[in-house]
Amino acid sequence: MKPPRRPPPPKMPELEEFRAQQPKYAEECLNYENLWQDVTETYLDEEDEEVQKREKLEADPSTKEQALDSYHPCEVAKNAGGIFGMWGGGDGSMAPENMMYADWNDCMQGDIERDLAAASFDWHGALADYSSDLLEATMGAMCGFTPDVPIAPFGMGIELDPGAICDGLAGYIAAISRVSGSSSGEHMARQGWSIEQEGYAACNPMQIGFARAFCDIHCVRDAVVRGDRSIIRNLEMATKKTNNNLKALVKWSVDASHTDIGWIGEKLDYMHAINTAYMQEIHEMVTKQSEAEEEQLLQGTESATDAMFSELAGYAQAASFDEISKITAKRAIEEFLESADLPPKANATAAASLLGRLDALHQTLQRAGRGREKSEMLNRQVARTVRHLQHQASFHLRTLGVYRQESNASSHAARGKGHKALARERHQVLMSLDHIWWQLRTKLDAYLDVAEDEVKAFQTSLAEMNSYLDCKKGFSDLAAGYAQSMSALSRSHRQLRSTWRQGTSLLGELASVLADTEAFKGFVAEQGCTSELVKQTLQQLQSGIFGMAFLLHRFRASKLPEPDTAALQQATKRIQEAYAAATAKCH
Repeated sequence: MKPPRRPPPPKMPELEEFRAQQPKYAEECLNYENLWQDVTETYLDEEDEEVQKREKLEADPSTKEQALDSYHPCEVAKNAGGIFGMWGGGDGSMAPENMMYADWNDCMQGDIERDLAAASFDWHGALADYSSDLLEATMGAMCGFTPDVPIAPFGMGIELDPGAICDGLAGYIAAISRVSGSSSGEHMARQGWSIEQEGYAACNPMQIGFARAFCDIHCVRDAVVRGDRSIIRNLEMATKKTNNNLKALVKWSVDASHTDIGWIGEKLDYMHAINTAYMQEIHEMVTKQSEAEEEQLLQGTESATDAMFSELAGYAQAASFDEISKITAKRAIEEFLESADLPPKANATAAASLLGRLDALHQTLQRAGRGREKSEMLNRQVARTVRHLQHQASFHLRTLGVYRQESNASSHAARGKGHKALARERHQVLMSLDHIWWQLRTKLDAYLDVAEDEVKAFQTSLAEMNSYLDCKKGFSDLAAGYAQSMSALSRSHRQLRSTWRQGTSLLGELASVLADTEAFKGFVAEQGCTSELVKQTLQQLQSGIFGMAFLLHRFRASKLPEPDTAALQQATKRIQEAYAAATAKCH
């Protein structure tokens, strides 16, 4: 039988990595020709070095090629347009769709140029009217001062009126001025109409400016909203992956602990199996002679006794030459004589006992009188075996001591914390739980006492074996020690089965109290999710379940049939369900 090898630890879990996702924007907000195609950033990396990075801004897929509402500010800005007329300094072409600020500036400049042209035509018209009126007024004034001129060479003749002629000439000139003025006014009116017509068809800088500004405001709001949502999503994803990594690490740690605990349990089972095999081997070695039939044993005893008695005298005489050998031989003979209490009738048991004692005396005197022979090599091997068994028994005793320390610690903790809980409203429930728990602790501690007696009895039998091999005690002491060890083993097994049945019943009763009284819910309602009563109750339950797990390990270490664990599993499940229901709103 090979000792169990330590299993490799479970594989380290693969942790999730988090990479922040950049926000995506509305497509209409990136439609600024090359202005918002990408963005350049300068920042410090993980090594505290300055890094300059250029990244392309991406549009949200849901906004690509999506028709915007007619009242959408960016849709209004996109459709606002007109012509760049010649009066405004343009070439008469249509304004582009989704005009940028440069186009808007050209549109406003064209509006200014048209206003200037219209003002120029108004000034020229006013100047022409003023000139015509000034000419007519000047000639009228001049004609008023012209004297009449008579022509009468013979005393008779005609009289000329230069003023009237001047007035007629002035009226003629005024008529010509009005005709030419009408023609000039018509031309200016036509030019003014052309300017107004172009202004009607041209782009409106006020409309385009407001539409573009409101579109930009919409894009700022869109960037803020989408940026905030992107930050929230990144935080949620980072938190989720962090929680998943923590869960994976905790599970890996628990699995690694379970692997080590399982390996320790297998080592304990292995040591128990080796100890049992060694004890069986010793038992077979000691009781080998009893396997023969009684008649053959008696006959063999008689012949062997005669032969050994014939040799004892020589061995005793040889042992007398050495003081130490003499003391050893004297003590062996005294012990043989003290234990040689034979029944009145011969029987196989008494004969085997006598033969064993006589054989021990024979071997003692043989070693003392003639030195070590081949039999001594066998004794050394048996001695090494006994020392190994003593070491294993000491280990089992330390294991029981460790568990007893844990049991005492949990008992003291229960006393200290239970006293504080007595002042609370759930006094009756706590008293019931403590009463059941103390019964369970009492049963487990009682088994610990029996188990320690078993190990100590085993150690005592091994000490008897050492004394027997060292010729300090006889075969009867060895047989008595062995019988005591077997009795303690049987008593320990009975106590183990009884403690398992009682412990299972008490845990079931404990689960019923917790579930039926809704103790966890009461504790949480009274003290909140961080209830000390819940923590104390869970610590008591963990101690009790650990004790039952220890009992299960003792079943396996003792090579006993597996006990029924269905009731224990059902009780544990009820406790878990009650705790989960009480703390469901705490997560």
